[in-house]
Amino acid sequence: MQTTYRLHTQEINADFIMSLKTLFKNQEVEITVKPAFELNPLSNNDWIHGTAKNPSFDFLNDEAEDIYTINDGKPVVDEK
Repeated sequence: MQTTYRLHTQEINADFIMSLKTLFKNQEVEITVKPAFELNPLSNNDWIHGTAKNPSFDFLNDEAEDIYTINDGKPVVDEK
């Protein structure tokens, strides 16, 4: 008798595979690895809100990061 197990995961490594082989001896195991966004799709608004609220970007609120002004650089001209 053969049983097929299907596992959906976002992360996989060699230790995980070895533990499956031990756990399911003489059985077929099918593993599907999917990116996190396929398992839990986020809208553009979710991404924007998450990025805006992410504390990793708090350093951008520091006035020392404001090193450019509107007068810096050259304007971009679309030559179509």
